Amino acid sequence: MLCAYFMLTLMPVGMGEYSFAVYVIGGLVSLKATWSLKDYCPKFSLVSVLSVLYVLYGIYHAFVFLDTMFLWGVAPAGNITYTIVQSTGYAFELCYHVFMLLSIIDLTGELDMVKIKSRATTNLVLSLIWGVGQVALVVIPGAAAFQQNMLTKMLLLWALVCYLLNIFLLHSCYQNICPAGEEFGKERKPSRFGFINRLNEKFDERSAKALQETLDYQAEKQRQREEKKRNKKKKK
Repeated sequence: MLCAYFMLTLMPVGMGEYSFAVYVIGGLVSLKATWSLKDYCPKFSLVSVLSVLYVLYGIYHAFVFLDTMFLWGVAPAGNITYTIVQSTGYAFELCYHVFMLLSIIDLTGELDMVKIKSRATTNLVLSLIWGVGQVALVVIPGAAAFQQNMLTKMLLLWALVCYLLNIFLLHSCYQNICPAGEEFGKERKPSRFGFINRLNEKFDERSAKALQETLDYQAEKQRQREEKKRNKKKKK
């Protein structure tokens, strides 16, 4: 998820007209990640849908790029379809951020990760402010030209801040997970270098803590499912 988010937000900035490739690949990586995460939080299924939209968005821009090169006349830049796609691109980007952060808030709330939940809530508010600004550019006449595009520049800077904060947030989430199968790995051989052994010990401590939290979470979910089944039987 961290890799996909980086590809969908920061990488297109430096890719220029080749950004369509990043949207397609990033969308597919995001789809794979969120499809796995939906088992832990159902809201991630909505992020999966938006990941597919990113893929379609990238495919469309690939057609525009090829059309510009070979003059096919299929999707010329500047037509109404292109304008609509560009406008809706901002809309589903905002939705992607909102549902991703809401999913993190729900999941960290269940796991009692107060700090990460608080940061995710702050990032959600900042993302919504960015979304309001984008709407203002479209709805308010002359907003984009305000003091030599000052509002547009401010929104670009605001978006960059949101991207970086969300990357740090996802990295914090990454630090609190135990990769699948890691708990069954072979015992690590000691290194000849002391600092490597110290790093490995810290990593093992983090993994053990994350694994225990995962097992506790799964046990609680199983208990809730069994309780629901018993309640249904009582009602019958």
